[in-house]
Amino acid sequence: MSSQESQIYAAVDRYEHARSHGSRRDILATLTLDAPERFYYGGSDDAFAERRKQLDAVHFNAQYTNRRDLTITGDTATLTTDYAETRTDGTSTGTPSQSYGKDIEFTLKKADGEWLIYEITTPAMRENRILQQGPP
Repeated sequence: MSSQESQIYAAVDRYEHARSHGSRRDILATLTLDAPERFYYGGSDDAFAERRKQLDAVHFNAQYTNRRDLTITGDTATLTTDYAETRTDGTSTGTPSQSYGKDIEFTLKKADGEWLIYEITTPAMRENRILQQGPP
């Protein structure tokens, strides 16, 4: 595995960890300044801290697995993964529930020498984008 490939996988690892356990600032630090995902973290640090408490209470965990099809072109890279999210139902028994996604695509860009996440898309998002753009 090349140094660039290792850096890209590490960037996804940082994002995965930040989503599961980090603060709002931890998550934002993994994203490019123009990343559409920033919209979801637009509130205050205090508001996100309250949300993090709720996520921690249900043992929220996000994992990007089965990483494949890494393509690097200059300062842009794409990586396809699968997604697994686990959380409990919040009751005293803590019954876990899981949700899954397949073919999640990360687009990363190099900014100031560091690979950061620009966009994360699902197959439905990509299909919708194609439908909106019309035939070639």
